[in-house]
Amino acid sequence: MSRRHLEFGPRVRAWAVTAGGASGHPDSPHFNNQAERYAKGDLRPVHFSADDLKGPSSSLSRLCRSTSTPG
Repeated sequence: MSRRHLEFGPRVRAWAVTAGGASGHPDSPHFNNQAERYAKGDLRPVHFSADDLKGPSSSLSRLCRSTSTPG
């Protein structure tokens, strides 16, 4: 389960919280990490642009689609 709030405009802004961890698997050690936040409606910022990541990130990786054919 997750809660999300998005604002569309010249710059997309978003906040979210995910109960049950990223995998949703109850045996995950991260399953309950955000349960209290979810119950309180305490959403965290979601970062979309490189500018958003400058402060909270220690590194940035860009993923690009491969142009090669597998095999």
